[in-house]
Amino acid sequence: MTPFAVCFFHLWLSQEPPALLAWPPGVEHRFVWVQNGRKVGETTFLLEAAKQGSALHLLKAQRTSDYPSFSLRAQGTTTFRADGTPVKFEESLSGTSLNRKQVQQETSIYFEGEVAKLRYRHHGSEEHPRDVKYEEGTFLIATNAVEHWALFAAMLPPGFERKEVKLFYPDFGQALEVTIAKTGTEKLDVGGNEVEATRYSFLADRRDLRGSLWLDKARRLLKIHFPNQSPELGLTVMLSPRK
Repeated sequence: MTPFAVCFFHLWLSQEPPALLAWPPGVEHRFVWVQNGRKVGETTFLLEAAKQGSALHLLKAQRTSDYPSFSLRAQGTTTFRADGTPVKFEESLSGTSLNRKQVQQETSIYFEGEVAKLRYRHHGSEEHPRDVKYEEGTFLIATNAVEHWALFAAMLPPGFERKEVKLFYPDFGQALEVTIAKTGTEKLDVGGNEVEATRYSFLADRRDLRGSLWLDKARRLLKIHFPNQSPELGLTVMLSPRK
């Protein structure tokens, strides 16, 4: 092996997946959920790099949701490959529903080739299995999982203007084709620091998934907004480092 080849080989070995460059492993990252000017939730997550002998990384998250009519707590772990695509997702959800009834749900999703194996368990009941079609290379976006948006955004190519992607939504049991397009640049306040961000719009081919997201130069998600026909019900999620 030539000296150049040795150098290139070591460089290749040292390259980290983009998600681990945007979101350093072992560091807690925090997002705040805001609706109509009021904080209604919070998500914290951290990444764990693959251990020696493994090519799989972990994304661990906790989420709180506190609305006037319901309150939820969730903990989840996503196992993913270096390209950001999922291998497994597990989440435990508990709290109170709209009618103040207790909610308890365990979710497990296993991605095996062209099949996503969805498994739900409510209040310790028997598992409810459901297998749906899954196209390898599709990113996972679970309900209210801003950590999945952060992971996905970090995998987008730098400086892109427009891109078509597929996002798998377990609750829909299908992948959505989503168009992401650059709409401009803005300066955002992130933890008291002014950060230059690129704003993108996103629009799905169905299910009325649309909104805007803001990324920094490292493709780190800074903000995401989901509009609503009633403006006061629109939801904004912002990166908010602890001080």
